[in-house]
Amino acid sequence: MSNTNNNTGLECPNCKGKIKFSFEDLLYKNYIICPFCALKMEMTVPESMKKHLIEIMEAEKKIKSLKNTIDDASLQKQLQELDLLDISKYMVPSKNQ
Repeated sequence: MSNTNNNTGLECPNCKGKIKFSFEDLLYKNYIICPFCALKMEMTVPESMKKHLIEIMEAEKKIKSLKNTIDDASLQKQLQELDLLDISKYMVPSKNQ
């Protein structure tokens, strides 16, 4: 639910607008408010479902962390390749120094 597009979300029973919310909203909030008509809706998420939401959130965090690690490794490799092209390695000090 954290990755939403224009067709996802809860339809407001009052104005039919699409209300976006995250796993965190389901876990930590007791209500959501429609951003279009300000209708306040209470929500109750069963404890068994909350456990699954936590598992999903943890998996998303691990995937994001792994992606960042891969991106960092790719950047490190690019920097190493650029170092091979560092022109300063080939510069000779002038005789005036």
